Formats: sequence, C-alpha cells, structure tokens
Amino acid sequence: MKWFGKDQGDPDKDIRDAYRRVFLTPEGKIAFAYLLIDLGYFEESKNEEEVVRKNFAIRLQEQLGILHEFNAVEYVDRILSLPVYIEDKEQKKHGN
Repeated sequence: MKWFGKDQGDPDKDIRDAYRRVFLTPEGKIAFAYLLIDLGYFEESKNEEEVVRKNFAIRLQEQLGILHEFNAVEYVDRILSLPVYIEDKEQKKHGN
C-alpha cells in the first residue's frame, strides 16, 4: 500500500506511530486533552451528534493503541487512581 507516495508495510502501525509521536509531546498531550474535552468524551451524550463526537474520541484512542481490551485492566487501574473530582456547588451556583 502507498501512504503519502511511499510504500508502507503496515498502514495501521504507521498511523498509530504517527499519532503517538504527535500526542506524546508536551504540546500534543495538551491538544489531545482538549480534543477529548471538546468532543464530549467526559460528558453524557444527549443526542446523535454528541454520540458521533464521542465515538470519534474513542476512535482516536483506538488509533493510539490505548483503548483495547488488552489494556483493560491497566486502563481501569489508572483511571481509578485519579483523584476524585468533587464539584463546588457554590461556584456552580454563581456561574464560576
């Protein structure tokens, strides 16, 4: 298969490696976090458009080689080790 005019052995591996090179940089991590937030990954989907966006966020994680059943135990372990977010109801009430 040709990829940008070059013969490629494994296009799935090539795109995964390219995504990882981009998103593993400090700037790439910020951009990836923004993409997940902007795509509604951390919110409940309320309509079809939001489901499509969230599915794209999931697809990005699949293309990065992160979201796969092989990583399920470590994925769960890492997300459960994150600090618990407790919303400040006073700030929310005042729109902050």
